[in-house]
Amino acid sequence: MMLALCALLVALAPQDAPSDKRRLTSAPDRRVELDFQHYYKTRELRNALSSLAAAYPEFLQMGSLGKSRGNEELWMVRLAENSSSDPETRPAIFVAASQSLSDVQGTELALAALVELLQNHAREDRVTRALRETTIYFVPCANPDLRGIVLGALESGTASSQDWPARVDLERNYPVGWSPFRDAGDALSGNPGPYPLSEPESRLVFSFLAEHENVGVLLAFAPQEGFLALRPFEQPGFREPAGLRRVIDGPLQQTGLAIQFSGRVAHPRGNLDDFAFGQLGVLPLRVHCGESDSQTGLALPRTEEIAPHSRRVAAALLALTEALPRLSIAGTSVQRLKNDLWQLEITVANVGTLRTQSVLGSERGAVGLPRLLVRGGKLAGAGVRTGREEIYQPLGVEQGEIALTELDGGAELRVRVLISAPAETSVELLASSPRAGSATTALVLR
Repeated sequence: MMLALCALLVALAPQDAPSDKRRLTSAPDRRVELDFQHYYKTRELRNALSSLAAAYPEFLQMGSLGKSRGNEELWMVRLAENSSSDPETRPAIFVAASQSLSDVQGTELALAALVELLQNHAREDRVTRALRETTIYFVPCANPDLRGIVLGALESGTASSQDWPARVDLERNYPVGWSPFRDAGDALSGNPGPYPLSEPESRLVFSFLAEHENVGVLLAFAPQEGFLALRPFEQPGFREPAGLRRVIDGPLQQTGLAIQFSGRVAHPRGNLDDFAFGQLGVLPLRVHCGESDSQTGLALPRTEEIAPHSRRVAAALLALTEALPRLSIAGTSVQRLKNDLWQLEITVANVGTLRTQSVLGSERGAVGLPRLLVRGGKLAGAGVRTGREEIYQPLGVEQGEIALTELDGGAELRVRVLISAPAETSVELLASSPRAGSATTALVLR
């Protein structure tokens, strides 16, 4: 009897509060109510995005990439906290949805995931940190003409897989792997167009990615049966570091979604993934959702599945923001060598899981190397050592900047800098990378 009473008292005793106490006290920040019990037509999508941008001006910026062949806007929204740092220089993810028949369902998943992140910006630390430190670009409908035709056909009950093949498939219209010949063994075997980037939609996405060097990850959608037979990590010549595999097999797998790396170097298919990976070194991932219907060729999940799927997509985006490469500066020390010559030692680290640039991106010079900028005094020389090395290797110095090396996830560089300046000079050190953001520290020579 006494033991049972003790057990009851333990069960009724107050439990430790969760580490994130805001979960208990804050409600979701619902400034706009959107209906996800239907699929959004072109005008409805524009109105939904406009409403969100007006309701969350501190996080959302809405714009257009340009016009489709049918004169429809390709809307893009940028999700990032509008703080002192420029969102265009933060590590970024590009979400592309509804590019072709195989991912018409992506629009609602991307839109609902966007809403999920906005509503939880103040109640979950991971979301707060993601919006402050990274940027997510959403193109919820990359092929509005096709989507309009598909939704109209579904509404009238006339949708059939025989109606689609004549249209140019954006998933074959990109320059890396473009081919005029049909590949019978490839699911992506639609009309490639008369030449690479013949379609305004593919040209607009191409231009955006080429102009935004901060984008390191591409997230798109595919039907459930779209898995590659051979895992990319097992493909011959695949040289990306283990950090990518840890992200896919760890945090992304834990979201409950089927997510797969989808870039090819050998036998590219002319799709967005192979262009992003092969030419820009951007890491492409596909969320697999919905099963293709044999009659229509579409992979639209039921509307009641949109909300749970989108929450998992939002969780995947959060996991990816945490995995993105991010630079930090620590361990600063100052030593006076003689007169006005000073030796500074700092540690530049990548605190993310992914490399500051993919291995393929490095080989092809997709973006520049990480750099260290020194302001204050005259830069006289620099050296670096990595891992357990004891000898500093000389680094190139040009106009107050030092070219560093790419950093794998969790790796660090010990940098030694020689500066000529009078005592009490204020010196600022800024480490930056096109895809890993920037970090800064300041010190006084004394």
